[in-house]
Amino acid sequence: MMSFKFIRKGLVALWLGLILTSLSAQPALNVVGKMYIESGAQVYADGDVAIDAGAYLTSPGDIEVTGDWDNQGTYAPQGQGRITFSGGSSSTLSGNMTAQSTFYRFYLDKSSGTAIRITSDMHVDDTLYLHGGLIQTLSNEVYLTSQDTGLLTGYPLPGASVDDRYILGNLRRALGTTQAQYDFPVGTAPSQAGYQLLRFRPLNLMTTTNLLVNYQNTTGYTAPMTSECGATYDCMLSGIGQWQMVPNGTSPRFDLTLVPRKFSVACGGGSYTVLTSGSLNGTACTGYSGTLATVSGTEITRKFIDSPGPFTITGSATSFPVEWLSFEAWPEGNVAQLEWITAHEESNDYFQVERSADGQNFAPIGQVESFGDSNSPVDYQFTDHAPLNGRNYYRLRQVDLDGQFSFSSVKEVWFDGPQLGIWPNPFVDRITIRQHPQPDMATSLILYNGLGQIVADKTLEPIEQQSMDLSHLPEGTYTYRLIQNGQQVSIGKLVRISQ
Repeated sequence: MMSFKFIRKGLVALWLGLILTSLSAQPALNVVGKMYIESGAQVYADGDVAIDAGAYLTSPGDIEVTGDWDNQGTYAPQGQGRITFSGGSSSTLSGNMTAQSTFYRFYLDKSSGTAIRITSDMHVDDTLYLHGGLIQTLSNEVYLTSQDTGLLTGYPLPGASVDDRYILGNLRRALGTTQAQYDFPVGTAPSQAGYQLLRFRPLNLMTTTNLLVNYQNTTGYTAPMTSECGATYDCMLSGIGQWQMVPNGTSPRFDLTLVPRKFSVACGGGSYTVLTSGSLNGTACTGYSGTLATVSGTEITRKFIDSPGPFTITGSATSFPVEWLSFEAWPEGNVAQLEWITAHEESNDYFQVERSADGQNFAPIGQVESFGDSNSPVDYQFTDHAPLNGRNYYRLRQVDLDGQFSFSSVKEVWFDGPQLGIWPNPFVDRITIRQHPQPDMATSLILYNGLGQIVADKTLEPIEQQSMDLSHLPEGTYTYRLIQNGQQVSIGKLVRISQ
C-alpha cells in the first residue's frame, strides 16, 4: 500500500485540483491542478509522484520519493527545493526535467547499486549529491548547469574502496573558470567496467562553455605506439575502455587525470600514460603515477592536451631505471619547494630540474645527484629560490649512467595569487593564517588527507591574521588549497605532529 504524508516543518498549501490517494494502483502523490510546498516543509511520498499535463507543483520545500517521478506538467523548485530519491527499489524519471522543471537540489539516496533511469535529459541547477545508487541516462544526459565545481558531491574519490555512486551514462557540466578541477564520475554497468572517474582542469576554454563526458567499455586504440619523452608505451591494459569528451565549442586546452578501476594488469613495467589521438605528437611529456601493486588507487595525468579524445590508458612493458612514487611542488613564502620519492632506482645518475612559464618550453634550473641503486623509497628535495612571477611549471629529467633519460609528470606552482602564510609547520594543535585580504572575494582554506578526502574547510574572514583549530586531525601530512571565488590560487603541505 502506497502512502503520502507531510512532515510539518513548514506550511503546505493545496490549491485547486489536487488529488491524494493511497490506492495501490495510483501514485502516492498525483498533482492535477496546483500545489505549493512552502520553504521548510518536508513531504514524503512512499511510492510514485505524477504531475499531470497542465498541473503545477511549486516547492521551495523538500520532497522525498521512493518510486517513479513522472512530470507532464511543471515542477518549480523556486531556487531552493530539494528532491531526494530513496529506498531499495529502482525508479524511473520521465517527462519534463529541463527549463522551468529543472531540479535545483537533487539527492540520490538509493540502496547501494540501485539505479534510477531517466527517459529524457535532466538538468540540475545547484547540488547533485550522489549518496547512494546510480543515475542511468541511456541516450539522455544529466546536465549540471552550475559552474561551481563543489556542487557535485558524494561520489567516491581516488583511493576509496567503494565504487557504487556515479552516472551510468552521460554527464554534462557547465565550465566557468580556468585552473579549477571538474570531476566527472561516470561509468558503465557494475557488471562491466563500472565506475571510472575523469578529472578535467581547463587551461584555456576557448569557446567551450560546457562539456559532456561518458565512458565506453571498448577502445579502438591498438599497440604498439611510438616512443615519447624517452619511454615507449606499447602495452594495452586488459579491461580498459575509453573516456569520451564532447565540448560544445572549440576544443579547449586542459590537463586530464584518469582514475581507472576494475582492469587487469598486463604490463610489467609499471608505468602508464594517457593516450589520445593526436597527443603523441605534442611537446608535453607524459606523467605516470601509480604502480602495479596499487592499481585501484592509480591516478594517471597528462597535461596540456588540446585534443577532445577519446582517451584511454596504455602502459609500458619495459621496466624503467627509476620507478616514481610521487612528485609534488608547492609555494612556500617566496620560494617553490619540490619533493619527489622514488620506489626503485637502477643505473640512475642524476635528476635535472626543469622549469617553464608556458608548460611547453622547459629549461634546466638545477641538478640533484642520485642516491644510487635502491629497492626502497628514496626522498629528494629541491628549492627554487627565484620562481617566475605568475605560473611556474616544473618537471624532472631523470638521466641514466649511459645518458638515456625519461621525464616525470609536470607540476604547477602559482605566484600570482594572494600571498598566504601558515605557521607553525609542522604544527601541534593550531595554525595561524596570514593573508592579504581581497575585497569582495570569498576565500576558503581546505585541507585534504592522503586519500584526497576533505578533513577541514574554513571560510577565511577578511582580516590579515586568524587561527584555525586542527587538534581533531591525526598526525600526518596534509595538503592545503586556498580557494578564492571558486578558483584555486595556492597549494601546499602541512604536517601535524605530537607535542
